[in-house]
Amino acid sequence: MRSFAALALACLLAGCATAPSSSERVDFQSSNYGFLNEVMAGEAGAPQSVRGYLMAPTTPPPWPAVVMLHSAAGPGSQDWFYAELLRGAGYAAFVVDSFGARGVTRTVDDQTLVSEASMLADAFAAHRALAADPRIDGDNVALVGFSKGGIAALYGALETVREAYGGDRFTAHAAFYPWCGLRPLDLTTTGAPVLIQMGDDDNVTPAGLCRDLVASMTGGPVELVIYPGVRHAFDHPTLEGLDWVPVTGMIPSDCLIEETSPGVFVERTTGDTVDGASQRDVLIACGRRGAEAGGDAEAAAEARQALLDFLVAAFSP
Repeated sequence: MRSFAALALACLLAGCATAPSSSERVDFQSSNYGFLNEVMAGEAGAPQSVRGYLMAPTTPPPWPAVVMLHSAAGPGSQDWFYAELLRGAGYAAFVVDSFGARGVTRTVDDQTLVSEASMLADAFAAHRALAADPRIDGDNVALVGFSKGGIAALYGALETVREAYGGDRFTAHAAFYPWCGLRPLDLTTTGAPVLIQMGDDDNVTPAGLCRDLVASMTGGPVELVIYPGVRHAFDHPTLEGLDWVPVTGMIPSDCLIEETSPGVFVERTTGDTVDGASQRDVLIACGRRGAEAGGDAEAAAEARQALLDFLVAAFSP
């Protein structure tokens, strides 16, 4: 069983899947950022071409759409699984590859190789690209993310973040087991509904951080669903039947980065100021190198259905 677990972990980290042949590659323009403080200060960011893969439903257009942001493992089997699930439900699924065009395969060992601030830029740029496509219903575009991508999916729901990026408002935000250890000064959302799903035994992105964050968020409905006895990446199709696999790398765990004054972010436990240059050292100091992930078939089924139900309620007819 341990050898199978090791294989599953390798697949999880490497993605173990290429884009389906039925998908349509779409290139669009985004930006690079080191950390969110650069965005909040109004910096434009270095231009960056990014690619995504559109999976279209069989129903007639225009289609409601879902922008999907992958984990630190890069785009892979989890993303294609959910894209097919969403496509079957009548949505156009747009899987963004935030790593490939930046020359990165994964960020598990160094989360700063591609920052969440850059992934947020990709999300809003993807929204613009989809809205320009006549096949897409630009008034009904949701944002969904997993783990690292879930961080961007969650914080993209904040109005100050949306304004800083100059992006259009997403219809809904769904985040699977995001790290909730970032505390901007203003936690008012755009008003779009937010759904967060995670396990209470997750020691990669602890649920307690999300409980505290959600308690302070205002502006619109934010639902936090915590599944008992469930680990990180519990819904990942590669982990089906594997309730425990080791995870190593740069794990934020209980790091807590607070915006102490406009544009200034400080990690609480170390007292260090966080920006693009210091982020790597700070995350090493406050984070951990080892944790666990594990699948849970029952929780995965519930979470997938909850996502579908959430999108049905969020999208206008």
